[in-house]
Amino acid sequence: MRVLENDQPGFNGHEFKMNIYKNSPEAPEFNNDFEVMIMSFMNVYDIQDYRSNGINDPQQDKLRITFKIREKEQALRCYKDFCLHNKKILNDSVSNALFLQKPEHIFVKFADEVAATMTEQQLEEVNKKRPPFERKERREPA
Repeated sequence: MRVLENDQPGFNGHEFKMNIYKNSPEAPEFNNDFEVMIMSFMNVYDIQDYRSNGINDPQQDKLRITFKIREKEQALRCYKDFCLHNKKILNDSVSNALFLQKPEHIFVKFADEVAATMTEQQLEEVNKKRPPFERKERREPA
C-alpha cells in the first residue's frame, strides 16, 4: 500500500494482476459470460487495458487477468478493497488475489524505508525500558 500511496504511476497508470481460483466443483466456468461479469464488477475502478488468460479452457482452474488504473485514488481503492478488506469477485466458490505490478527496485526502495523506520522504533522502545543511566542518546548521522 505504501508503494501506491507514495510512488507515481507509470505512463499508463498503475498495473495490476489478479488471479481468480476455483475453490469447488460448483465454481462457474471461466468462459466469456464469466469474463463479462468480472469486467462489469471491476468497472467501478475505471480499469483500462483489461487482458485475461485462461478463458474458455475447461481444464483451467485459475484465471489470470491484468489491467491498469490511471487514477491514484481509484488504484488505492481497488487495492484496499481486495487486499485489506478481502473483497470477493463472487461467492466462496472462487477466490481472488490482487497484485500490484511494479519493477522490483521500487518495492525494495520502500521496503528499505519501512525497515529503517521499524528498526529505529524498536531501538527507541528498548531504550525506554532501560534505566535512565543506561539510556543511549540518539545521535544524528554526520
